[in-house]
This record gives sequence, C-alpha cells and structure tokens, in this order.
Amino acid sequence: MIPYKKILIPTDGSNDTRAAITFALGMGKITGAEVTALCVNDVSNYAIPWDASAPDTDSPHFKSCEKATQTVVDLGAQMGVEVTPLVVTGIPLREIIDASKNYDLIVMGTAGRAGVSLMLLGSVAQKVVRFASCPVLVIRGDQPGGLACHRILIPTDGTYITRTAITHGLEMARAFNAEVTVLSVATVRSIPISLG
Repeated sequence: MIPYKKILIPTDGSNDTRAAITFALGMGKITGAEVTALCVNDVSNYAIPWDASAPDTDSPHFKSCEKATQTVVDLGAQMGVEVTPLVVTGIPLREIIDASKNYDLIVMGTAGRAGVSLMLLGSVAQKVVRFASCPVLVIRGDQPGGLACHRILIPTDGTYITRTAITHGLEMARAFNAEVTVLSVATVRSIPISLG
C-alpha cells in the first residue's frame, strides 16, 4: 500500500465529519500513520477584526474547536490510534491547504450538498481537493462509518495528470480487496440533424 505516514483529519465537530473521522482513524491504524485532527477557529465568525498576535482561546468558537478535536482524540483512543489535536485560528480553506504541505493524506467530510445549495455556499472540501499539496479523500457525511471499500470508481481522461489518482485508487482497492471500475468519458459534440 502507498505509505501514508501522516494523515490530517479536518473537523468542525459536525456530524458531517463523523464518517470521515472513522475512516481516517481506520487508515491510521492499518498504516501506522501519525494522525492529526485539525479544527480551524474561523475568523469570519468574529464581529470585530481578529488579532493574530493574541488568539481568543476563551471564545466559544475556540472552545468548540477544542471539543471537536478532542472527540477525534477520544475516538482514536478507542480504536488504538494516537491522535494529535491541533486548533488554529484563521480561514478554514486557507489553513487546511497550508497544512496539506506537511501531510501524505487528508481525509475530510462533506455535507454532500448539491444544486443551488452548493452553488451558493461553495464547498471547502471541493476547494481543498483542487488546491491541497497532498491527496484528499472526501467522505460524505451521510455515508456509514467504518473502514470499508467494496467498489472503487477511478475516472481518467488518459493523461498523465490522472496517473497519481489511478495509483492511489488501485492501492486502496488492493488494501480493501475492492472491485475497480475505470471510467473514461468521451465528449460528444452536437451534430445538426436535418429534418427535411
């Protein structure tokens, strides 16, 4: 299996992160990786300008982050996985992407919003996938918890850009003895049809 030595679990304490946390802890147990639970004390929650030199560790937002990371630490202890809690203050997207430079894998949850909700709110997970320095595994919050993969879909356009994703997908499939489907989609251009 691809050696994941350091795994990062971003969490905000919501139920949407629970399945990702369970999966990541299971991966940590299998690989022996160091696991870090990261919660970002979001500065956009503050009505007054944020002072980077003096983070407000007594604020309800900071305390919520401490509780969120402690939950991951406790779950890790139940599974026999040591977890390092990390609370930082900043913009969640920026802090997660910046932290990605120091990890081999990010496992994060998402609410699985679609349509107008996704367009209006955007998706931190979607942007982390695009800009992180390491592979990102996103698990929808409505998925059952646990470490199991039975079927893996690997989309590819045949270019070198997808090679790393293919390698990771195949290694995951080998680790879980999962069925693999490789998907490549050909673009079909509109062809005018004569009716006369």
